[in-house]
Amino acid sequence: MKFNNKFSIFSGIKSFFNSESTLFLLDTLRKRKNYLYLNIFSGLSDALLEFITMSMLYFIIYILTSENNNNINWENFDFINNSGFLLEYLNSLPFKTIFIFSILFTVLIQILQLFFRYLNLLSASYIEAAYISLITRNIYCYIFSLSYKYSSKYKMGDLADYINSSPQTIRTYVFNLNQLILNICITFVYIFFLIKVSFWNIIATLFIFLFSNKLRSVILPKIKYLSSKVLQNTVDLSESIIEKFQALKLIYSNGLNDFAVNEMNQKTDLLENSLKKISSRVHLLPSLVLLSPIFLLAFISIAYSFFSDMNSLISTLCILLISLQRLNTRIIGIATSLSKLAEFESKLNRIISLFKQKDIQLRRLGGRILKLPVKEITFSRINFKYSKKSKFSLRDLNFSLKKGEITAIVGPSGAGKSSILDLLVGLFEPNSGDILVNGNNLKDINLNKWQREISIVSQDSFLLNDSIVNNIKFGLRKVSFKEIKKACIDAGAHEFIENLPNSYNTIIGERGFKLSGGERQRLSIARAFLKDSSLLILDEATSALDSKNEEFIKQKISKVSSNKIIFIVAHRLSTIKEADNILVLNQGRIVESGNHENLLQQKQLYFDL
Repeated sequence: MKFNNKFSIFSGIKSFFNSESTLFLLDTLRKRKNYLYLNIFSGLSDALLEFITMSMLYFIIYILTSENNNNINWENFDFINNSGFLLEYLNSLPFKTIFIFSILFTVLIQILQLFFRYLNLLSASYIEAAYISLITRNIYCYIFSLSYKYSSKYKMGDLADYINSSPQTIRTYVFNLNQLILNICITFVYIFFLIKVSFWNIIATLFIFLFSNKLRSVILPKIKYLSSKVLQNTVDLSESIIEKFQALKLIYSNGLNDFAVNEMNQKTDLLENSLKKISSRVHLLPSLVLLSPIFLLAFISIAYSFFSDMNSLISTLCILLISLQRLNTRIIGIATSLSKLAEFESKLNRIISLFKQKDIQLRRLGGRILKLPVKEITFSRINFKYSKKSKFSLRDLNFSLKKGEITAIVGPSGAGKSSILDLLVGLFEPNSGDILVNGNNLKDINLNKWQREISIVSQDSFLLNDSIVNNIKFGLRKVSFKEIKKACIDAGAHEFIENLPNSYNTIIGERGFKLSGGERQRLSIARAFLKDSSLLILDEATSALDSKNEEFIKQKISKVSSNKIIFIVAHRLSTIKEADNILVLNQGRIVESGNHENLLQQKQLYFDL
């Protein structure tokens, strides 16, 4: 259906219903479509009952303003003049009976309308709740469905904003979309009613639409533009806050508190200014539309006074006043909803764009289930670069990790040790060459199953803001407290845990900040021991431990080494000197290999290190 430019408000409304945002919402709601049906049905029922209410009000005002209440000319009443049986029946009833019945029937209609209005709001709230659940779940699942290469590109503040802002965005958008639909339905009811009362009332509705449409065409584009500015400032602020909180120790240690606060003040000032600008536009449209019926009613009242008798004028103006006031409320509601939808459209489009990014790679699913135990892992002619523009690369790596052996890798910073671990774990895939696990290419193995066969203890031990018990058994099912305690004893952690206020139930704070570095590492080692996997990776795992605790951990690792492949990255000589095989890495290549004694005798890079 094509609309004239004069009625581009209709095309504007139509564009919202055909917009990517609305279509995305409808598609997402397929699993909860019953709520949508209830919302549509209750909204249409509300509109129909509004029409009946206005008809009854007109009917009551008409009979009250008639010159002779006992002899009303029903044929002058537009809504019943074509019903012969009803006219005859009304003429047989006394005025008081008709009046009381009309009042009671109108009250009954209002009660029924309130019920359907409640259903409409309730179903809209259910839809909001469904969206908040579905969208949050979809965002979370989508991020974790990407390969690590792509999910790790997002800033933490950006990811947090996707999750934190989407509920409010969805709630506001759905509420205003529901109000827009409801107000449009009831607006058409009033238009039909006014025209039915008097065809000349079409002038009133045309004036209101043209006036509000002109305002909409000027104001809404500015709201959309300012909304994108607000969104960008909000995201920047969120990212900056999270980054500064993560760097608390760095900021405090270097006396950068004032610098951090001043930087935050600048960003909050930008956000405040952009919010002020958009607020002045969002509230302008409804406020200006509110003026239109005041001038219009004055004009129509004067016009009617020339063409109508007094009784007819009173009834017509009364119903016109009520209708225009309620019609204008609906048009203001439409204007408000359009303003809010324009304001939040960019926020919703940002959420939608997350799912429509190009050149992404999803996390590998499926694949061969690896037969346990893992006996050998072989790197065969491995070459790797993180990106085409990256200067660093691993080149022609060839080595093997075997069950029952401890293999260590050493080298200067930037030599590629962490890159080898990334490939081994499956976070990235080599550009060429093969990683073979029991003779099977890692690319063909089920990635989830493979990674669950790996225990990693890194220098920067990540811990949850939870109890010690929940941290140690994180991701593990059907683990008894006895097993947890044994793992902690083997990791040298049991003694300090017992001295904590609530022992194993102590909450250790964000990233375990209530514990020392050595205590955090011992909890990570306990978690690795509890997992009891085929491959144990120790990446500077004892760097925060004193020599006594380090020696204790080494002895425990030696005891379990016969049943595992153990791969160690370390700089401490004491950590690696007893390894069965030591790989010396430099500039992405393995330049030496052998045990500690052999490498010392060669007096090359290992000797220098």
